[in-house]
Amino acid sequence: MLSAGLAADALGDAASDEIRYVVDTNLTAIMTTARGVIEHMAPGGDIVFIGSISANVRAGSSVYVAAKVGVQALAEALRKELAG
Repeated sequence: MLSAGLAADALGDAASDEIRYVVDTNLTAIMTTARGVIEHMAPGGDIVFIGSISANVRAGSSVYVAAKVGVQALAEALRKELAG
């Protein structure tokens, strides 16, 4: 099971380093961890991603929402890639 979550401000209120830190924590870390799991995963194995209901887009936290939508898209794309 993979999950990470740091809250963040709206894009217009966030500093560049905050944006990078939140995206690295909320999305990049999940991607790199999943990559490591794939290397050791047995056939028929599962990876469970835990995102956020905020992926349904709520105002005021666009940086967080973007990262969580990225997790949602990663899970769907990876499912298709690993399915065959």
